[in-house]
Amino acid sequence: DTVPVSLGDMTLTFAGTVRVPGHLVYLHPIHDLAVIGYDPSLLGDLPVSAAPVDTRTLRPGDRVWQVGLGGDRELVSRKTRVDAVQPVMLGISTTPRFRDTNVDGVSIEEGVDSYGGLLADGKGRLRALWASFLDPASGERTFWGLPAWIADPIVDPLLHGRAPVYRTLGVELAPLSLASARDRGLSDDRIRQFLQADPRGRQVLEVQRVNGRAPAFGVLRDTDLLLAVDGELVTHPSDLELRMQAPMLTLTILRKGVEQDVEVETLPLDGTGVDRALSWAGLVLHEPHPDVAAQGGLDPQGVYVAWLWFGSPGARYGVRPTWRIVAVDGEPTPTLDAFLDVVTRLDEGAAVRLETERLDGSRGVTTLELDLAYWPTQLLELRPDGTWARSAASGEER
Repeated sequence: DTVPVSLGDMTLTFAGTVRVPGHLVYLHPIHDLAVIGYDPSLLGDLPVSAAPVDTRTLRPGDRVWQVGLGGDRELVSRKTRVDAVQPVMLGISTTPRFRDTNVDGVSIEEGVDSYGGLLADGKGRLRALWASFLDPASGERTFWGLPAWIADPIVDPLLHGRAPVYRTLGVELAPLSLASARDRGLSDDRIRQFLQADPRGRQVLEVQRVNGRAPAFGVLRDTDLLLAVDGELVTHPSDLELRMQAPMLTLTILRKGVEQDVEVETLPLDGTGVDRALSWAGLVLHEPHPDVAAQGGLDPQGVYVAWLWFGSPGARYGVRPTWRIVAVDGEPTPTLDAFLDVVTRLDEGAAVRLETERLDGSRGVTTLELDLAYWPTQLLELRPDGTWARSAASGEER
């Protein structure tokens, strides 16, 4: 129940009776929440109303209703209680793909099997989105509730006719116990402050990864302890969600037993996702998506090999997904446009020398022979109206 990419068609079903086409309005760059649009006139006289929303944070012991769709697409629900609110920690995949980070998930005592859904209170107010999370490392799926307020930074601007500009600090954080933080040199005064601010959590946040494209890269380091943002203590990843929408933050960190303040710009991200994809020599290519920089801790250049068609020149000559093509015949290809400029000058049957880079930073050289008759070069682009257009490399519409 996540929408990892914007490429595709969408159909919405209302009340199990009416299907209408939909389109993607905005794709959350971190949490993969999809804001979708549709023409309400297509619903006819079907009564549809917006659910009221309560953005207050759920607490352990709160009574909620879990509501969703069962395996037969019938409505299911169960009255239950909030069991815990804690960070959702997911492993790293061998391929850079969607993986939620820096989010506190809501778990419930007893749930009912469903395809996603929501958590509502006794008055029918939406309190959290109920969603499945796939752990890329183990392949296991778990369900958590995402607090309703997490959508505020993108929904509020859209409701007022503005394009959202979502900002992120560009770091991945993990909880660390106060006992371990004391071993790192956290002072007794600071520990008392954290105990007073969050008696239940008894934790600080540790930097685990830094996005290679974020201004924080080179300023923050792995194992830094994040103590405060703009002078206010942070004890949970969700404490950062709204604060990091500012262009500049003052962070108080603990590094090698010494507290220090650092100024860090936040990284603006759009909600378009991958808006251009190229089919060339049987390879599906696009500019590196944000997860490459976020999970690899590097500033990726070149065009990313997302997939390949078996039997194509790309597959036969050993090009592999997750590689990046950084040069063609000695000409650098830092962007998709630069890559297109080079490959559209190549003839049928040409031997092409590709310089590639792997996720670990190692480089290699591969040569392939073009077969443009059976594997033509085609470009897919997202139009302003939310539809996708396919064209030949020359720009001729197909």
